[in-house]
Amino acid sequence: MVMLIPALTLFLWYRTIDRHWMMHIPFFLMISSAVIWMLKIYLQNSGLWKRAWIAVMILVFIQSFTPIANNTPTNRVINNHRKMGEWMRDHLPESRGKLIADRKPFITFLAQGRYYRYNNPKSAEWLIELLQKRNVDYLIVEQFMVDTYNRNIKELLEPKDRPGLKLIHVEDDPQLGKAVLYQVLK
Repeated sequence: MVMLIPALTLFLWYRTIDRHWMMHIPFFLMISSAVIWMLKIYLQNSGLWKRAWIAVMILVFIQSFTPIANNTPTNRVINNHRKMGEWMRDHLPESRGKLIADRKPFITFLAQGRYYRYNNPKSAEWLIELLQKRNVDYLIVEQFMVDTYNRNIKELLEPKDRPGLKLIHVEDDPQLGKAVLYQVLK
C-alpha cells in the first residue's frame, strides 16, 4: 500500500488532460488517506513522527514544481484567446454583442460578444451548417483546442475563405499557437 504513494504522485510529472483522470480523484483520496493513517500509526509507535512530517513537507514542496503545476497548456490557451479577444475588441467593434462560436468563452468575454459553444463537430462542413442554422456571426478556431478535442475541423486552421466562412484575422504565435477568426456567412 505504501508503494502506491509515489505512483499516485508521479503521474503529475507527465502531461495529462484533466478529463482523463478527474474521475479517479475519489479513489486516489481513499487510498491516500488509508496509507497516511497506516503510516501515522507506524510512525507514532516508532517515534519518527516529527521526521516524517519534515519529509512530507519536503515532498509537497518538490511537488509544487511539477510541470503540470507550472506549465499547463491551459495558460497557453488563455493567452492565445486573450490576444484574439483583445484584437476583436480593438479592431472589430461590430462584433460587440454578436454571437461568437468557440470552444471556450474567453474570446467572447474580451470581445464583449455573446458566447456560443460548439462541441466536437463531425466535420468542418457540419459545423458551418450548424452555425448558419443558429445565426452565429463569428467562428474562432484555435490550434490547441483543435489538436486536443476537435481534430475533425483541423482544416479550418488553414487561414483562407471557405464556402460559408470569410477569413477575418489570424493570430499566429510560435509559442501560443494559431487562432483563426472567421465571419459566418448566412
